[in-house]
Amino acid sequence: MREAINHFASVADIDEFVEVLRRYEAGEIDADAFRTFRLARGVYGQRQPDVQMIRVKVPGGLLTVPQLEALADVAADFSRGFGHITTRQNIQFHFVKLQETEGLLRRLEPVGLTTREACGNTVRNVTADPLTGLVADEAFDVLPYAEWCQRHLLRDPRFGALPRKFKIAFSANEQDRAQAAINDLGFVARIEHGQKGFKVLVAGGLSTSPVTAWVLHDFIPAHEMPIVAEAVAQIFDRVGNRANRARARLKYAVKKLGFEEFKVQYEATLEEIRARHPNGVDMPETSLETGTPPPNRPIPQAEPRPDFEAWRTHNVLAQKRPGHVTVLVNLLLGDLTAAQFRALARICETFTDGTLRTTNDQDVVLPWVAEAALPALHRALVEADLGRSHARTLHDATSCPGADSCNLAYTGSRDLGRELVQVMEKHQDRSSVKAALNGDIKISGCPNSCGQHHVAAIGFHGGIRRVGERVLPLYELHLGGQIGPEGARFGRRLGKVPARLAGEALIRLLDLYESHREAGERVADFFWRVDEKLVAERVDPLNEVAIDAPDEMFQDLGTERVFGVHLGAGECAS
Repeated sequence: MREAINHFASVADIDEFVEVLRRYEAGEIDADAFRTFRLARGVYGQRQPDVQMIRVKVPGGLLTVPQLEALADVAADFSRGFGHITTRQNIQFHFVKLQETEGLLRRLEPVGLTTREACGNTVRNVTADPLTGLVADEAFDVLPYAEWCQRHLLRDPRFGALPRKFKIAFSANEQDRAQAAINDLGFVARIEHGQKGFKVLVAGGLSTSPVTAWVLHDFIPAHEMPIVAEAVAQIFDRVGNRANRARARLKYAVKKLGFEEFKVQYEATLEEIRARHPNGVDMPETSLETGTPPPNRPIPQAEPRPDFEAWRTHNVLAQKRPGHVTVLVNLLLGDLTAAQFRALARICETFTDGTLRTTNDQDVVLPWVAEAALPALHRALVEADLGRSHARTLHDATSCPGADSCNLAYTGSRDLGRELVQVMEKHQDRSSVKAALNGDIKISGCPNSCGQHHVAAIGFHGGIRRVGERVLPLYELHLGGQIGPEGARFGRRLGKVPARLAGEALIRLLDLYESHREAGERVADFFWRVDEKLVAERVDPLNEVAIDAPDEMFQDLGTERVFGVHLGAGECAS
């Protein structure tokens, strides 16, 4: 049943793509027109010539067993052997030849996966709290509403050519695990007087000018969610800045209009839509609450491995229903090989309700695992090289693709991610590392924040500085960021470090935290309030690179070449 519900693909989309590609190759349409078209179909140019990144939409982060098998085939047959989970719960495949895109799309279509409107000036993948329907601290399960919203707006011609991308998120409680506060439109679940509904947030965003969202409604009934989404998207289409791409997001339109004037226009538009839908929009009968345990079946048994308890401590969460737990799979930089996609498909068949969720911190959630099956599940994950512990801690870094494939990136953010994870593992017994596990690390290869460095306890964004005739790859530090009930708090910009010394900078910051924190103080809160002079004392000496420093200092992580800047025109961000 879930396979039918989770179907968003269309054969007509693929047929149209094939025809437009034929016309482009025949010279019947120009490169700019084709670029606009393919972006809206999830096909995105890379730093490297003649290959594409393909972004697959995963509404709400939900994937089924047949979908995992299809993604494995795509990774093996069309990409470089692995796929990548993004901070919007999508799956990306890189180095795909344009002429092979049709085969990739046709492999995904039977299982319901689409790339439609995954890039471009469209309504992007609608995200949801990856723990919704599972944990006790939620108002209610928001995943069906995220799916409903995606289905309501997908392929609507009114929203296929917006001034800029438009992002929507659904959080199941005020902790805002889906990051509604940094989306163009956010819905936060609430129950008032026994009625399900949402607090509505609008015009948040990151990039080079981060803004936390405004509260548009303290509460709307759940059945009004689609018309609220439609009204906000219509306003954006009308008032967004089409002349300046750098100032085209909804947050700039609201800033220019003023929030009160935006609300006036929004209310007028909402009333027009309400007149057509006085009772809201009925939720499709195919929608399904996700808080349902799998059918009774044998529980796999195994002896616990020696590292089982450490893994269980950090990777297992209690669920609403006694006897079941949720398992977090800590992926290195969000990557899954074809073999790992297949392994997860088998694991879902054996241990979950047949589904998993991708997360906005580039991990995987396995729902509805019988608690008694945990030792066997852990063994299965380890055998698939998916048994890394310390999920959602400082050991679990988030990163954008960086200079691996992005035209806008200065630095190899993925290589920094690997470096910092290795530093954490090397120093895992260090008292300051143990103390700081409640923190998080997020990395972007440029200031645009696709890796969400602004909202990390410890964030890094790539940049450069000239030292004599050479170019030094470096990272700027953003410290103290987070998202919570009060919205988004953006980290303070406190220093820069050469890329090659970023690991040393991290250790120095953790030692500072350990020695100066207050009782019970979390990493993000400590770096939000600590005297910046203390940070400078630890970090600034690392940035003093002499003009005659060895060549190694002028090499980005992951390469032995002297650094050079290679930027191009970016097509869109995640």
